[in-house]
Amino acid sequence: MTSNAKPIPTAEYDAVIAAAQHYFDSLKKADRGLLEDAFHEDATMTGWFLNGTLSKGSYRDLYGYYEAYGPAVDIKARADVIGMTPTTAVVRAEMEGTPDNPGWILEMVLQV
Repeated sequence: MTSNAKPIPTAEYDAVIAAAQHYFDSLKKADRGLLEDAFHEDATMTGWFLNGTLSKGSYRDLYGYYEAYGPAVDIKARADVIGMTPTTAVVRAEMEGTPDNPGWILEMVLQV
């Protein structure tokens, strides 16, 4: 019989959502420091724009986004933890009000 033990404490999910909030705040303010707080140095991002365009690459690609569009002051965002291991988390982020696109869905893998 297998154990029904919960391997990840519930507080870890809250920590992952807090990291995702750093990402959202970095977009709202075009702040690289907040972006660095959100991601592991080797993190990548993959997301789909509502028009079906795929976006993927290093989170540092957002530096160019900040330069092109500036702060996303009207952004509204939600993050949900899809899955988690002791060292990683997969987060689904849904956003509206970004300057370049009315809405998009992004899946991030965060190293915790």
